[in-house]
Amino acid sequence: ILTALSATMPDIWKEAHRMKYNIRIHELPVDLAIIERALTEADPAALLGQLAAGVPPAFLLDGLWPSATEYWRLIEEKRRLVARSGRGTPNPPPVSGGPLIRPGDQGPRVIELRARLGVPPAEELHYDQGLEAAVRQFQQDEGLTVDGIVGQNTLELLNITDASRIARIDINLERW
Repeated sequence: ILTALSATMPDIWKEAHRMKYNIRIHELPVDLAIIERALTEADPAALLGQLAAGVPPAFLLDGLWPSATEYWRLIEEKRRLVARSGRGTPNPPPVSGGPLIRPGDQGPRVIELRARLGVPPAEELHYDQGLEAAVRQFQQDEGLTVDGIVGQNTLELLNITDASRIARIDINLERW
């Protein structure tokens, strides 16, 4: 019985996740080892008894989700990115490569940087305090050295597309 239940668990798990979190893009990846471990910890005989008694599978599976805060942060970030891409909001063009971009700089790369970070254009097209604050916040959010200077590491992370971020999140979700 457990083998039969295990064979259908990925589909049940995906459907429960879709119903609860409304994520449909390529569904979430399923790691059968995690499901088997969760079933073992959840007492498969009791689970089967509850299913036989008519308890909805989604209700029973709710307790099997990973409890780690990091897992749920990934889910929320994926939901945010999927919603943004679903609205047809394209990523702004990437910031061109070149020398460091520092406060006070001006030129086309500063304009690209503003667009990429969603900072409204200023009257003067230079790297001002508002843009610096956005760069610093981005660097902090990404775990980079917070210095307000756009170097190679900051530039690489700035230019990652939503699709690439979603793919990375999917890879990390597989670990749970």
